[in-house]
Amino acid sequence: MDLEFLKIFENVRDISLEKIVEITQNLEKKKFKKNEVILSAGMQETNLYFITKGLVRMYIVDKKGEEKSYRFFLKNKFFTILPSFVDEIPSLYFTQAIEETEVIVIPKQQLLIFYEKFPFIEKVVREQTERYLIEMSNHLYNLHMHSSTERYRNFVKENKELAKVLPIKYISTFLGIHPNSLSRIRKTIGINNL
Repeated sequence: MDLEFLKIFENVRDISLEKIVEITQNLEKKKFKKNEVILSAGMQETNLYFITKGLVRMYIVDKKGEEKSYRFFLKNKFFTILPSFVDEIPSLYFTQAIEETEVIVIPKQQLLIFYEKFPFIEKVVREQTERYLIEMSNHLYNLHMHSSTERYRNFVKENKELAKVLPIKYISTFLGIHPNSLSRIRKTIGINNL
């Protein structure tokens, strides 16, 4: 099993090697090619994923057929389509591997068994979920309260790694800025000055 995945347990007291082995032997690894859709809108999300390599994008397709990026997930992060996963309903979102991506797949039923058997796992997942909700709340505030230039500056400041690897088209839809406008903003403020 991937060492980065095992690190999520490093702050857990009283976890034995036997427990870690039992947890990891019930999980599978999966690879996705660059631009491969992991889950399509209309399908039900039944898995929680942990990214061991790569980058994943969550997005919607609006009524005009245009893709709007909603969230990005980097290596060593969990991701799922939360409403679909929790409420067992069809997803409104797509997930896509932006680059070659490898994940550890945790099926919902297995996760529920883990919660019963290993309560610390529920705490780890809850903390990740809370962090995700805080980030989304901050993103919504940023969208409604800041200018396009401020939104881009904030994005780069908070997501240096993402800003280096994401295409402008994904960043622009995430920030609600037309791609041409974002290009002008980047030229005006200078990418290296951030």
